[in-house]
Amino acid sequence: MTKKISIIILFVTIAIFSFYAYVQFENESYICQSKEKSCECEGYEIFNLNVQECLDIMEATALKYSETGVAVVSFVPGEDTKSWNSRMRVVGTLSTKNHNFLGVASAKSAEMAVTLQNSGTSNRPPLIGELGYKGGVIQKVSCGYLIASFSGAPSEIDAEISKVGVHFLSKLFESH
Repeated sequence: MTKKISIIILFVTIAIFSFYAYVQFENESYICQSKEKSCECEGYEIFNLNVQECLDIMEATALKYSETGVAVVSFVPGEDTKSWNSRMRVVGTLSTKNHNFLGVASAKSAEMAVTLQNSGTSNRPPLIGELGYKGGVIQKVSCGYLIASFSGAPSEIDAEISKVGVHFLSKLFESH
């Protein structure tokens, strides 16, 4: 398979995930309006109320390192990835002549959604659509998983920026 076809498959996959996540979020919003809220519903609420501040903190961390790129943060309810709610933020630049930072950050997040491990650390070969990039961080919380990825810096700095986002949100899940 050529590199061009792989990239097209990646972008189609991202588009499908985004559409599915939006539809699922709308369904969850309706379901979560009942009187008895499940842990997953509480997770959605915690995420939605705090995701912009999380992205602010990730952006500030990237700028502290003098880095630009794209931050993506996601909440996966439950024990298995069947849906997620995610947000992204461009920190200075979406892409360069040779790099699509949103594509790389999304590939990191997609890999973590399948493996439930930090990106680029799985012991298996990457699946089609995964690129094995390091720098994304996932953490189990009471109602599911938090995923954060940054792309635009060296992988060690991407990981530090991602850790800051996951750490911020995970503290809010602990207090509920």
